[in-house]
Amino acid sequence: MPKNWSAQGKLLAETNSEFQLDLRSSAIAAVSYNFIRSNSQLLQAGGGFSFNRELSGDLAQNNIEGIIGLKYSLFMIDSPEVTYNFEGYLIPGLSRFGRVRTEINTDLKWELFKDFYLKGSLFYSFDNQPLSGVDVHTDWGTSVGLEFKF
Repeated sequence: MPKNWSAQGKLLAETNSEFQLDLRSSAIAAVSYNFIRSNSQLLQAGGGFSFNRELSGDLAQNNIEGIIGLKYSLFMIDSPEVTYNFEGYLIPGLSRFGRVRTEINTDLKWELFKDFYLKGSLFYSFDNQPLSGVDVHTDWGTSVGLEFKF
């Protein structure tokens, strides 16, 4: 594609116990533009379409959704080594007008000393009209850990 443009395709399968979502299988097609693309950073924004099927208990639904996303990554390979990633998506319903979902994922990996890392991650999900009809509209979680490379 032209200079800073790219095309992506993804196949995803996900579940979410907070939304009582047993399975969402998605096929996503999108284009994106790289605002920054260097050895140490990537800033990318784009949009496209998601075609998915959701299963929740006895309920099943096919959806067509738009998808608008922003991705940022930072790579520092000098000591200390640092890797940071952020991905955020706004997903408005097209076949189920009025439905809006949001997905945010971020993670950090920081070298404390040679080959020993502190790692952390955070995710946030929002769905204003979950298929199951539950009153819960947000789900989030975090993790912190240590890693040692052999």
